[in-house]
Amino acid sequence: MSNLNRIEVLEIIERAFREVGEESDIPLPQDICEETRILGGNSPFDSMHVVNIIVLVEAGVSDTFNVDITLANEHTMSQSKSPFRSIGTLADYIVGALK
Repeated sequence: MSNLNRIEVLEIIERAFREVGEESDIPLPQDICEETRILGGNSPFDSMHVVNIIVLVEAGVSDTFNVDITLANEHTMSQSKSPFRSIGTLADYIVGALK
């Protein structure tokens, strides 16, 4: 996917992260970056919030790149290292999946 730009994917994920946090009145880290946790560790979100982020990211990728992607599938959920660990790992996964 030649027009898939990792920076745009990062922006989509960060936007979804902020939107879910703001809608749920969850205090978010001041500096949201590639290392910011989405799942596990010191993530501010529970599993339902992560599902909401996934839905927003899927919609954002579809709207931006005109490509449908399903992030919550058997492949992503069965990986030993979840692509949902951080904003950067999710961006890497999306870019790799859509090549």
